[in-house]
Formats: sequence, structure tokens, C-alpha cells
Amino acid sequence: RSKMLNSVKHSCTKLPVAEERMNRAVGRIESRIQERRMRKLRSQILGDWVAAALLELHPAAFIRYSIVHRGIQDYQGVKRLLDEEFG
Repeated sequence: RSKMLNSVKHSCTKLPVAEERMNRAVGRIESRIQERRMRKLRSQILGDWVAAALLELHPAAFIRYSIVHRGIQDYQGVKRLLDEEFG
């Protein structure tokens, strides 16, 4: 939980997102994991869930996180991300 929450907080730095909203987003992800009773969870899936939660919190937080999560290293990668999500 703490690692996930730190990632969310880092992605939301200097954005108008209340800490309570971040905590709730992480809580929903935790509940999702528990509901599915998953012993193992691929990091890709967890990363996608965090990215989706961040998109609900703030588009800029989603973009910041996705650049790192997807390993985007150039402008074309950022452009593809924006086209995929915001078309």
C-alpha cells in the first residue's frame, strides 16, 4: 500500500488533488486485489490499475505516471500515449 500511495502522491505533486482522494483511489485498488483473491499480481496489471485511478484524479498525474510506467523516453511515445487516451 505505501509504495502504491507514494507513486500516486508523486504523480500528483503540485496538482490540485486532495490527499483524501489519493487515499481513496489506493483503497479501491487494494479492494480490487482482495476481491479477486489474487496471490500473484503482475506488475503490469497493477500499474495499469494505478494509471486508471490517476486518470480519474487528474490527467496530468496520469501522464506523469504513464511515462514512467510504460518507459516512454521520447516525444513520439508521449504523443502515442496522448492519442491512445485522449484521442
